[in-house]
This record gives sequence, structure tokens and C-alpha cells, in this order.
Amino acid sequence: MSTTREKREAKAERYREWADGREAQAKAAQRAAQQVADGIPFGQPILVGHHSEKRHRRDIARIDSGMRATVEHGEKADSMRSRAENIERATAHAIFDDDPDARERLTAKITRLEARRDAMKAANAAFRKEHRERLATLAPYERRSAVPHQSWEITNLGATIRTAKQRLEALGRPERGRYLIARYAGECRACGGMIAEGEACTYFKRTREIEHRECPAS
Repeated sequence: MSTTREKREAKAERYREWADGREAQAKAAQRAAQQVADGIPFGQPILVGHHSEKRHRRDIARIDSGMRATVEHGEKADSMRSRAENIERATAHAIFDDDPDARERLTAKITRLEARRDAMKAANAAFRKEHRERLATLAPYERRSAVPHQSWEITNLGATIRTAKQRLEALGRPERGRYLIARYAGECRACGGMIAEGEACTYFKRTREIEHRECPAS
């Protein structure tokens, strides 16, 4: 069963494949339009009333349609590549609950963020001490905005720390499984027996494992 990280990476790869397909369509549309254009003498006007008029107008419409398709496919390819890059960038920095090193990375993140918050508070305290006399002449809102780090910065950072701590605490608790019907056959994490596709089971999202609905070994 794929992990969250693997699914995100697979999604980015699909976007890249779709982008390659769109780019191929853009090049094909451009080649087709160019072939039609090459058949028209340079600067040749539409000869109204001539037997070539209909063909000439039809060719111009085909060229116009081909160039529009080239632009549309090209823009779609760029959009899909951008999505793939955004997913890969976010995935590289994310910590998913089913990562094998999730607890270690969350702990390191909390330590890093707490150190940053302490440094911000220390910088504000040092600034207030150094500029005590000047700050005393300012209005309350001016004093608050004069310090190196605004209160909202520290508050937001504290919220991020609390969220990370809550996630770390949740990882330390036994996960409560969710009842569902197995989409694929798999091995019961408790007894090792097989769970057939379509059989009712308990799914544990964090570890991506399944278990018999009423397994005697659990």
C-alpha cells in the first residue's frame, strides 16, 4: 500500500506525463499549421471569385485553428509542469504521519521553531532595554511596532509549534482504526492472515495497515 509521500510523488509524475503529452500535441499542431502555410505563396491574397478562393479561406482557417491549438496545449503543459513542481516542493518539506521518521522530524522541527521563537523574544527584550528612553516617549501602538519582531509573528509561530506538538502527541497514541471494505487483498497486521478484496476490515491510516474486523490476535 502506497504511503502519502509516494502518492504525492506519483501525482506529480502524472502531471509531468500529462505535460509531456500536451507539449507533443502543441508541436504536432504547429507542424500541421506550418505545412498548410507552406502551401500558400508568401503574400498571396485571397483571389475573390477565383476557383482557389474556398481552398485559400479553408487553409487560413486551418492555420488559425492550428496556432490556437499550439498556444492552448503549450499553456496547459506549462500549467501542469508548474503543478508538478509545486507538489514536489511541498512534499520535500512536508512531514506526513506515515513517514517512517515522522516522530524524529517533528521533534527536530519543534526544537528548531522553539529556538527561533526564543531568539525573537530575546531580540525584542534587548531592543526594549537598549531604547528604553526613546520607547517611553512613544504611544503604545508605536512601541509595539518599533520592536524587531511583531507580536503577531511570535503568536503565529507559537500556533505552528502547538500544532506540531499535537501531531507528535497523536503519533505517540495508539491509532483508532476506521471500518471499511478492503479495495485490495492484504495481510492482517495482527494475525498475518489474508484479508480478501471486498471483505470488511479495520484500516489504520497512519501505518497504512489493515486488520480483520474482529481479529482474535488483536
